[in-house]
Amino acid sequence: TINHGDFLVWGDNGEALGVPEPDTTTGAPAVVPNLIDRRWQMLRSGATPHLIPTQLVFPGMLPDSSVVLTLVRDTTGSGRFHPDSVIVYHPDSTDAAGNLYFNNIFWSSAGGREVFTFQAFRQGVFVMSEQQTGHPGGDDNDPWDQTEQRIRCTLFPNPTPGYYSLIIALPEEERVVVTVFDQAGREIDQQVLPPAALHHHRGELPHKGIYLINVTTSTESRTLKLIVN
Repeated sequence: TINHGDFLVWGDNGEALGVPEPDTTTGAPAVVPNLIDRRWQMLRSGATPHLIPTQLVFPGMLPDSSVVLTLVRDTTGSGRFHPDSVIVYHPDSTDAAGNLYFNNIFWSSAGGREVFTFQAFRQGVFVMSEQQTGHPGGDDNDPWDQTEQRIRCTLFPNPTPGYYSLIIALPEEERVVVTVFDQAGREIDQQVLPPAALHHHRGELPHKGIYLINVTTSTESRTLKLIVN
């Protein structure tokens, strides 16, 4: 159901829809890596279009099952896809034809305009580029918390206006527990993620402050700091 006077209008740039080669460029501006060439712009107008849930379907054209595809939204509407201004979604489901489904996407960015595309990478080799140091996720402001531990995490955007994405890479499929604590040590939220080698967890925190996000497997635990401003 769409209310009278509400509009969601979109179009694309007509570029290729194929999966790109891995991005190995050095010295490039800070952008999310491995994005496909085709980009879409979504325009929103009216009183309540931000309440309309939409479904995006990516056609079944991935070369093999090792390729992971994510939906990437640039909430600024600029199309620059800086890591500090994106929201990343993993597909909710797939079908026999290989189509990927992204459900319940709400286009609620400020200004009523945003750009979206898709990112493709192979499981086990996804890394944020060296230039993407604007959204600290580890102890030393490296987007990937690179230590000798088995859990590798990136948390972005950070600082954030309220929403965040947490990507967790493991050497093998395993269940993960994600727990959020406020500055006083009170538990705010806890989610149990089903067994997988690559997890993508999305969350939202409505109040400003400093939060600690604890990532725990059966053998290890990591804690990352998130600032909401």
